[in-house]
Amino acid sequence: MLGRTDSRQMGQTPHFTSPIHPSGEEGVEDASSWPLAAAGSVVVHEGVVTYVASRSRPLVAVVGRGGVFDLQNRVISRMRLDLWAAVALRLLLFTSLAAKSCTLRVSGVLVPPVVVSGTTVELECNYHHSLDRPDPLYSVKWYRDVNQFYEYIPKRKPPIRVFPVPHINVDESHSTREKVRLTGVTRETSGSFRCEVMGDKPFFETDDHTVNMTVVDVPLWGPEVWGVAQGDKVRPGEHLVARCQVGDSDPPAEISWTVNSEAAPTFAHLLRSLGRDQRGRPLQVSELRVTVTEEWLARGAVTLGCQVTVSSVYHKSVNVTLFDADWPQPAEFGWFSSGSSPQLSLFLSLSLLLLLLPAGTL
Repeated sequence: MLGRTDSRQMGQTPHFTSPIHPSGEEGVEDASSWPLAAAGSVVVHEGVVTYVASRSRPLVAVVGRGGVFDLQNRVISRMRLDLWAAVALRLLLFTSLAAKSCTLRVSGVLVPPVVVSGTTVELECNYHHSLDRPDPLYSVKWYRDVNQFYEYIPKRKPPIRVFPVPHINVDESHSTREKVRLTGVTRETSGSFRCEVMGDKPFFETDDHTVNMTVVDVPLWGPEVWGVAQGDKVRPGEHLVARCQVGDSDPPAEISWTVNSEAAPTFAHLLRSLGRDQRGRPLQVSELRVTVTEEWLARGAVTLGCQVTVSSVYHKSVNVTLFDADWPQPAEFGWFSSGSSPQLSLFLSLSLLLLLLPAGTL
């Protein structure tokens, strides 16, 4: 099939032609683009020997002066030029057998990147077989870092086996070959979770994929605003000190302030600290020190907001509205105004009721 280099061409790069190229022309660079490059074909062009293990997995070795090289420029063999093709072909055929045996593939591992401690988590491992050789599955295994904690072997009865690993609690009743359920995860459960699938005999090929998962401790209470209260009266130029408190978390919470739904102004002074509240609970505190402006009170009130975020799984906020002490109040009028005494209001109400009653009802 392949043209051979004459042994007299010792000082030249061997040249081959490809019998499988549809047009008989040379110069094709990508084996996967050749319409007739079926699995198992061998293509040699300009000193490059390509074994097409599959349409998407061409294997390449370069035949150059002084020997045969792989794509990392490592010397495979230093032999006479007329033997290069045989050596390269044997090498590629050998590696292609290994490549063709890798027919079981992990197509996706679904592990939540961030979860809240104390919750239940499902880990999912999807895999597929090659169309050329759908080997049966031998086992599915799960690891946290380097420690195996789960194994599923379909031919074994029962198929599930759980291995003790600290802070890993497997719910066997809700676990299968595709999914593993973990209950009561803690901060220490965090790590790299790897799913490994293995095909059955004779090759026992394996493939795996790893995804990281982080467990976070979120605040158990809050946020709460101290220093100002809902409905307090303020005036322009007045200095305010407001504290936003929230329970402890790991990692620490991000606490931010808003004034009338906009980010706190640049002249605001923000302080952050850790400590304990009046009940002795560990807390995180953000303090806002700011001077009230007329612009904030343009509509008669200003709203301070505190937002708390922990990673991507915890978002809470609290708002406090303060009113302008000098804002004009609506004039009060009528019989039932706050300026009337309770006795007078009651007398007027009874008089009005008597006037409305039909004559002769008394």
